Amino acid sequence: MKIKAAVAHDVGEALKIEEVELTELGPDEVLVKIVATGICHTDAKSIRGRGELY
Repeated sequence: MKIKAAVAHDVGEALKIEEVELTELGPDEVLVKIVATGICHTDAKSIRGRGELY
């Protein structure tokens, strides 16, 4: 199944909306439709190359 995802391929690169392949669901898994989301401050810093390991 194809889904859309926000992807950063390298540090400092902007997020891009891409179609990616979702593997088949397992017997104890469910598919949830997400209609809105955000990115946490730590992830945003990591994408920009300013993240630190804590």
